[in-house]
Amino acid sequence: MHPSRDSHEKPGQWEREREAFRELAGHVPVHSRQHFLRFRFPDTFRRLEQTGIRYDYSMGWPSLPGFRAGTSKPFAFYDLLQQEERKLVFIPSCIMDVSCRQYQGIDPATAIRTGETLKTRIAAVGGIFCFIFHNESLGEVTPWQGWTKVFEAWMRP
Repeated sequence: MHPSRDSHEKPGQWEREREAFRELAGHVPVHSRQHFLRFRFPDTFRRLEQTGIRYDYSMGWPSLPGFRAGTSKPFAFYDLLQQEERKLVFIPSCIMDVSCRQYQGIDPATAIRTGETLKTRIAAVGGIFCFIFHNESLGEVTPWQGWTKVFEAWMRP
């Protein structure tokens, strides 16, 4: 599920979106990523967990490559205020198509090299190379021309 942009600030919005997802997909979502990687800690993740989400992919930087939580390995949400480990698991992402093209202004070839460098470094520590790629980035029309090759390169082991 990809909750709408300001849904983390609107009570009941996630529940409506989860129900719409269930009706369309035929099952309740258990994976989520916040729109624009926006969230309010810890409230967003408590609410996601309450709506049945078990895995979240929002722990990435919106404008730069790297790990927002400082790790390339999945980890459980630890609620500091309640002093307890929760069931929700964060799957950290390290690079995003939009970050590369729009925020950093790099071309597809540079994005491929950046992804390859990250993959090598992450593999050396036994982490996972998780990235975010948007469906509109796969279209071969301006401004995303050439980015399908980035997706294919990032997908290769």
